[in-house]
Amino acid sequence: MSLFKSREWWSTNCGIGETFGAFHMCVADYESVINGVVKQIIIVGSLEGYLRIYDPQPQSSSADENSCSSDFLQLETQLALPVLAVLSGRFNNTEGLHVAVLHPKHLRVLRIMINENTQLNSHCTVDFMYEHKLPLHGYTLIAGPSNVSLTEGTLMFFENERVGVSFKLPTLHLLPSPMCYVSSTESFIVCDSSWNLHSYNYQSLANSTVEGSRASSSSNKLLSDWEFELGEAALDVQYIGTYVVTLGERHLYCLKDTDGTIVWTRKLDYHPMCCTLLIPRLYSII
Repeated sequence: MSLFKSREWWSTNCGIGETFGAFHMCVADYESVINGVVKQIIIVGSLEGYLRIYDPQPQSSSADENSCSSDFLQLETQLALPVLAVLSGRFNNTEGLHVAVLHPKHLRVLRIMINENTQLNSHCTVDFMYEHKLPLHGYTLIAGPSNVSLTEGTLMFFENERVGVSFKLPTLHLLPSPMCYVSSTESFIVCDSSWNLHSYNYQSLANSTVEGSRASSSSNKLLSDWEFELGEAALDVQYIGTYVVTLGERHLYCLKDTDGTIVWTRKLDYHPMCCTLLIPRLYSII
């Protein structure tokens, strides 16, 4: 018997009967224009095309869940296309909160302006900034150098409104997979169809690419900096500190970012969907 009790800080229901995945939610920092305080908001997309923004606040135990969630819902809009991934960042030189939304064949960047006057019914406004049309079906989205992972092992890079380069990974990467960008080594961590984790240096990839959407003829000769055999499908890959944390179907792995050496692994007694990394103090991982 534990002496401590867990208490739910905040919760809500995102729509009715909608479908969500591991890339459909992100947390964004927003600086208040009134007092300069930085607060965090939650951005959620769905396959039904809805985009919602929540400003979570602790709710009293006596309050009704539905009435509270409507107050914390800052924005709900229908984008008319299925949402595959959402990501916050600075994708334009204008002020405000920028959100990149990945659709099956489009990448859109929106600007979210939050009105802090609580007397208004509408708390947010959405401005369309720009979009990129994708040659293949999109899968996931990361920010480092702005990057979109497509099907058939193709990666595309964008710099604001400008389309950068695209390249094709070796044939082992025909199936899409989660990936992450390691800033310390300027590398991308991806999983191939044989359930092996690879690290590809950005400079090596750039040397084997051609401008535009054409694939490099030397893509099959591209070698990874290091490789780690997972033995199971990767559900999520994240980078923190000097470690690459990979969530498998039944295990959680922690690897060194420089050479892929395993630091520790944990066997899970359940089937996970995604993971979140927290740092309570420097160089600690939960």
